[in-house]
Amino acid sequence: MASESRASQDVVTWLHRFEGSAKMAISSLGIGPLDEARRLTDGQRAVVVILILLVARAVIVFGILPTLSQSLGANYQAELFPDRYDMIAENLVNGNGYRVYADTSETMLRSPGFVLILAAIFALFGKTLLVVQFVQFLMSAATAAMVYLISQRLLSFPRVSLAAAALVLVHPVLMMSDTRGGTDTTLAFCLTATLWLLFRAIDTRRWVDFGLTGLVLGYTMLVKASVALIFPAIFLFLAWSSTSGAQLRTLIRNFAITGALAALVMAPWVIRNFELSGEFVPTMTAGPMAMFQGEEGGRIGFGGKDSWVVFETVSDEQIRIGHEMGLHMRDDFFPQFYQVSDELAFYNELGHRAWAEYQAHPTLLAAAIAHNSWAFWFQGRTQKATLINIIIVLPFLLLSVYGAIYCIIRNRVSWLIVISVAAFILPHLVILTVARYCTAVLPIMSILAAGSLFAFSDDKPA
Repeated sequence: MASESRASQDVVTWLHRFEGSAKMAISSLGIGPLDEARRLTDGQRAVVVILILLVARAVIVFGILPTLSQSLGANYQAELFPDRYDMIAENLVNGNGYRVYADTSETMLRSPGFVLILAAIFALFGKTLLVVQFVQFLMSAATAAMVYLISQRLLSFPRVSLAAAALVLVHPVLMMSDTRGGTDTTLAFCLTATLWLLFRAIDTRRWVDFGLTGLVLGYTMLVKASVALIFPAIFLFLAWSSTSGAQLRTLIRNFAITGALAALVMAPWVIRNFELSGEFVPTMTAGPMAMFQGEEGGRIGFGGKDSWVVFETVSDEQIRIGHEMGLHMRDDFFPQFYQVSDELAFYNELGHRAWAEYQAHPTLLAAAIAHNSWAFWFQGRTQKATLINIIIVLPFLLLSVYGAIYCIIRNRVSWLIVISVAAFILPHLVILTVARYCTAVLPIMSILAAGSLFAFSDDKPA
C-alpha cells in the first residue's frame, strides 16, 4: 500500500510539472499573462514549444497516420520502402554487393547517400520500417532546429523563427514523409543542414566553414542529385552582389573550396562507377529514365486519369524498349540487368529518346514544364491524393510567397532561400514529377511562410 501511495504521489507530481510546462508553452505563444513564461528567454521559450510540438508530432506520426494511410488505400503508398533503396541496402548487408536483386548485376540505379543509412539500420536492427521512421523523426526534429537558427540569422525575430520551426513540425506533408522509408526526409534534413552551414560560412568568411559546407553538400548530392543547381545559383547571386574585386576573389576561393570538398565526398562513388562501367556516372543511372518518364507522361497526358495509371503505362513502354534493344533484363518499374553495360545502355537510350522528342516537339517540352510546375506541388498517385495535396500545400505556398516579400525587405540575403527553392525545382520540370518531391524544400520555405507574421507585427520591415 505504501508503494502504491508513493507511486500515486509521483504521478501527481509529474502531472503538476507537465501542467507547469504546458502553461509556460501557452504563454510563450502570447496567450495568458503567466509569470513563469514571462521569465523565459526567447531561446527557452522556443525549446518548450518545440518539445511540446515534437510530442504531438510523435503521436501523429507513429499513432494516427499509419491508421489513416491504410484507410486511403494501397495507392497512397505510405508505410513502405519506395524506389528500391531498401533492396540495395539489404543486399549490402547480406554481402551480395550493391545490387537490387541478388541474381542481377551490380547497379548504379541509386546513389548511396540514403542506401548507406538504411544499410546501417538494417545491420543493427534488421529490416524494420519502425526504426527508419524513428531515425527520420529525429532528422525532422533537427531540421526544425536548423530552420529556427537560419531564421534567426536572417530575420532576428524570435516569434517568426519559432513559427518557422513550428511549421516544419506540424506540416502534414513532412509528417507523412517520416512514415515512409524513402529519401525525402533525409534530403530535407541534408539540404537544410547545407544551407545552415552556408549561412554560417558567409558570416564567418572562414575557409574551414566553407569546407565543412562542402562536405555536407557532397553527401547531400549522394542522397539525391536534384540539389545540384542550388550552389551554382547561390554563387552567381553572391558574385553579382559583390561590391569589390577583393570580395569577389574571396568568394570564388571559398566556393572553390566548397566544390572541391563536395567532389571529394562524391569521389569514391564516381570511381566505383567508372571501374564498374568504364564511363563517368557521377550520380545515378535513374536520371535519364526520369526524364523519359516526364516526356512520355506529357505525350500520353493525364486527362483526368489517376497518375499511377500513367506511371504503369510508361513502365510498360520502358520494358518494351528494353526488349526491343535485345537486352537480357528483369522486367520491373526500374528494370534490372545481368550486365552493367546493359543497364548503362538502357538508361542512356531512354535519355536520348526523351531529348529527341523534346527537340522535335518543343510544344511537348512546354507542356511538360507547365504540367510539372503544378505537379511538383500537388500531383498525387490518385485524384483523391491530389485533392488532399492541393488543400494542404496551396495555402502554405501562397503564404510563402507573401512572406518572402517581408523576409527580403528585412534582409536581402533572404533571396538565397528563394533562389534555393527555384534552383531545386528546375530539374523537376522535365521529368515525371509528383508532389512528394517538394518535401525537400518545405522546411526552408517555412521561413518564408513564417515571415508573413511581419504583416501583423510592430517590428514590420520599413
